[in-house]
Amino acid sequence: MATTIFGHRGCPAHEPENSPAGFRYALTHGAEGIETDLHLTKDGVPVIIHDETLHRTTNGTGQVADYTLAELRQFRLPNGECIPTLADFLQLVGTAPVQLNLEFKTDVERYPGIEETVLPLVKAAPLAKPVIFSSFWLKDEFSDAGYTNN
Repeated sequence: MATTIFGHRGCPAHEPENSPAGFRYALTHGAEGIETDLHLTKDGVPVIIHDETLHRTTNGTGQVADYTLAELRQFRLPNGECIPTLADFLQLVGTAPVQLNLEFKTDVERYPGIEETVLPLVKAAPLAKPVIFSSFWLKDEFSDAGYTNN
């Protein structure tokens, strides 16, 4: 039986969840994949954070969607890092031989157009493996955004 080991939100047993340090830890300690979560800022920038609110994982309060990226940059993860953008994450991963699972966190905040924002960033990245997209919505939203299964 073949298996793949994923770092869920990086490696939160060693570094804060969805932090650049956690992703680096996963990449350097044998993770074959990384699962992470996407939300959109008020100005439409995809950021890596699990909850639609800030208080559990940062020193901020309120909804991610109520802040611009510049405003979100004032908040810190427990290790002092900023909430990473999807672009930051894709640059960090680079061409590492890992499978990515990007989860669109659209169950509470729908984020209309998130697919159209995320797909070009992913397509432009020099990733070693195809990306898995997890979503509360169906393939229609991805098809409308120009997704093809290749």
